[in-house]
Amino acid sequence: MKMRPASIFELDHLLPDLNTQLGIEISRSHQVPEFIDRMKKLVIGLYLSFDGKNLISHNDAIDIIKLPKVDTIQEACEWFGSRMVHPSKRIGAIAANDKFIVLNLNHAVGDGGTFVKLVRDIQNPDSLKQSLPTFPIPAEEEFSEQLKRVDSNFNLLNNLGGLTRAKSKCELPKNDPKKWAKSFYFRTPVSQFKCWNEKDKKCQKLTENLWLSLTLSMNAFEGKLGPIGCATCVDLRNLTKFGSDSNFYTNIFSLIFARAPVSPSMTVGELGNYLRSDFNHRKLIGEHFYIMSHGGDIQKKQFLSNNIYENKNDIKNLNYLNKSHMKNDCFDEIKMNLNNGVTDFEKLGSHADLSQLAPFVIKDPIKDVWLSVYVHDNPISFLSLLGQSVVNLDSNTSIFGGRLQYRESKFTNNDAFRIMKSINYFLQNITFDRKVGDVYEELKSFQNSVQLK
Repeated sequence: MKMRPASIFELDHLLPDLNTQLGIEISRSHQVPEFIDRMKKLVIGLYLSFDGKNLISHNDAIDIIKLPKVDTIQEACEWFGSRMVHPSKRIGAIAANDKFIVLNLNHAVGDGGTFVKLVRDIQNPDSLKQSLPTFPIPAEEEFSEQLKRVDSNFNLLNNLGGLTRAKSKCELPKNDPKKWAKSFYFRTPVSQFKCWNEKDKKCQKLTENLWLSLTLSMNAFEGKLGPIGCATCVDLRNLTKFGSDSNFYTNIFSLIFARAPVSPSMTVGELGNYLRSDFNHRKLIGEHFYIMSHGGDIQKKQFLSNNIYENKNDIKNLNYLNKSHMKNDCFDEIKMNLNNGVTDFEKLGSHADLSQLAPFVIKDPIKDVWLSVYVHDNPISFLSLLGQSVVNLDSNTSIFGGRLQYRESKFTNNDAFRIMKSINYFLQNITFDRKVGDVYEELKSFQNSVQLK
């Protein structure tokens, strides 16, 4: 039996309540087993378990879980999202019926880039000839030189200050770590977005539009313009030594906290340019490596097998709450009582968060694809927009899917629904030449007209 110590970055994700799902709809039922077999040849996580310290390799048969009859690919993912097997048994599993296949992976072996690559490879017979590594390459090993150069006193990024945040104003249930976060989603042809360029057949500045649709919708909900800032997931595969087509990388991303000044007289385009400029600057100075290193903490611990967090639910052990890594940020608002674990996190609301994936390109017999993430509620929470497009080569269509994940300790269902609808409204109606103040007022008015039925 082969095993290796889990890295610190992997330990951040090797939790039984942090799962990612890829749902695939197959147009002909007799081909479902064929695509399950292909998946088995391409996914490392199906052959690994976790004993609390080590990743352990397995060669025994993979049991396919029976997926009940459901109507949509989202329902298929929803059903399997909370039914992941325990990591001590496997950190990857498959459920299927005669129409849908759902791959459920622990986040340590499945990020957005993993699934985009899998959808591409599962349709390419040549990819099935590649050997599958026994273990993925840990992020700390891949970027060891970059992490050595991280300045642990560089505190510009290791905080949530300046990020847009929002919260329902009514009384809400307390944070319950046993409850799953919830989500709403929309699917819209990208040709209906205002950023769509008919001549080039693609969206212009889609990321900027997603940043602004989320943050300005949250501002409108809060009734206050600003601050504007969004945690943004960054796929690091293009920086690796083996490249983005390698099977060695299954969870190799980080965050950049893009921020921008805002005033009502700015145009939407100017605000988007500020966010892009700030994002590019932070990427240039290595913010993503700083965040990956927990403010230099990973490089100090040097990826040793005994570096295990004994209690991941203990707030005192969370690296990003270590006061030694913080200066003059929004955590000054948090009055921590480490003797009894009481904090004021509940008052802060959820911070803006964006994950925008590369498009899923599909052809028959794959009819549709959907990606989702399932996490439990926690004290520090994000209002997370997961953007994914499905490009169908047979029908020559491109459909954008927006999945807004929220915590019931921060939002009522109706309020989260209003923000989700507001995001879609922005994408279909707001142009970059509009004034920010006017758009802010328009989004407030739109949200007031929306009710969850």
